[in-house]
Amino acid sequence: MSLHPGIFQYVESCLYNYRENRERLDLKRLELRNIPLLRSTTDYQERVNAGIMTSEPVAVIMLRIESIEEDIRRLEKKTEPVTRLIFTLREQRSPLVDLLDYRYFQQLPWDRCLELLHVSRGTFKSWRVRLIEKAARMLGFDPE
Repeated sequence: MSLHPGIFQYVESCLYNYRENRERLDLKRLELRNIPLLRSTTDYQERVNAGIMTSEPVAVIMLRIESIEEDIRRLEKKTEPVTRLIFTLREQRSPLVDLLDYRYFQQLPWDRCLELLHVSRGTFKSWRVRLIEKAARMLGFDPE
C-alpha cells in the first residue's frame, strides 16, 4: 500500500492529536448535555445579529446544538478509528502498539523510541509505515 503524502500526514496528525481530540470530544458531549432545552424562551436573553433582524432565542439554541453536534461528528471521525486501532493492536499483542504510544501519544524523539523498542532505525521506519497504513485503513482510506 502506498499512501499519498497528504493522506500520510493527515493520518499521522490523527495519531498525534488523538488524546487531545478525545478530551475535546468529551467536552463537546458534556456541553451538548448541558444545553438547557426545557426552559421558557423568556429566560433567554441571547440574540444573534442576523443582518437587519435578530434571531429568536430558540433558534439560537438550535444553531448552537447543530454546531456542537457537527463538532462531535468531526471529532468522532478522527478518534473512533484510532480507538479501534489501539484495541486491535493490543489484542494482537503487536509491537506497533508500543510505537504508537511512544512516538505518537508520548511524542518521544525518534532516538528514544529506538532505544525503548530495541529496534534498528530501518525496522522502526518500516513499523511506522505499517502503523500508518493500518491507521489509514481504519480511518477509511483504501490502498492505492
